[in-house]
Amino acid sequence: LSDGSLIVWRLAGRALESYEEKIVLRYVESLSRFQTCGVPVAGYISQSGSREVVQLLTLVDQEKAKQFDPKLGLTDTALMSTVLQPGQRSIVFHSRSQILAWYGEQAISFFYLHVGSEVARIEIPRWLCTDPRLLDRVAAWCWFQARLAGGYPMILSEAHEHAVVRGPDREMFYALLEQSFLRQGIAPSPSPKQWSKRVPMV
Repeated sequence: LSDGSLIVWRLAGRALESYEEKIVLRYVESLSRFQTCGVPVAGYISQSGSREVVQLLTLVDQEKAKQFDPKLGLTDTALMSTVLQPGQRSIVFHSRSQILAWYGEQAISFFYLHVGSEVARIEIPRWLCTDPRLLDRVAAWCWFQARLAGGYPMILSEAHEHAVVRGPDREMFYALLEQSFLRQGIAPSPSPKQWSKRVPMV
């Protein structure tokens, strides 16, 4: 379970440089390994501001399109909160982001899941949609994890806690980085903002 989108959004909608193409292809290769092992992968997005489903509705029903005017700020999660009950998920939708042309069989689909405190967006590789058993397992596991921690997956909360870099470790990292720069003949010069983060205020 990943915190956030499975789509490399920062590279979407642009002509990729060769090194960026390699990054995407290696990422897709990693997703393919999970598929080979039969391990379901999912991205959990809390408070998603996506409007993909809302935009789809404007195409389906032009008469009601005014209700979904972007100026009204209606998001998919707001829409889904009116139709989903806690523990329910939506049908699966397929994202149409341009970057997914690189993903092949690992193209990303998504559904919305009401976890009680909010409606979360759950992203999955498209191959998972062909296996209802795994799809239901992903939804059930996200629901269970969110219920354990009061609305947000416990396993992600714990991962965030373990990922925190403490003061002494952070200073050791900066020291090693500066030594590396000096060996290369580069004088490290942190910005004022970086120094303000490193030097405690009295």
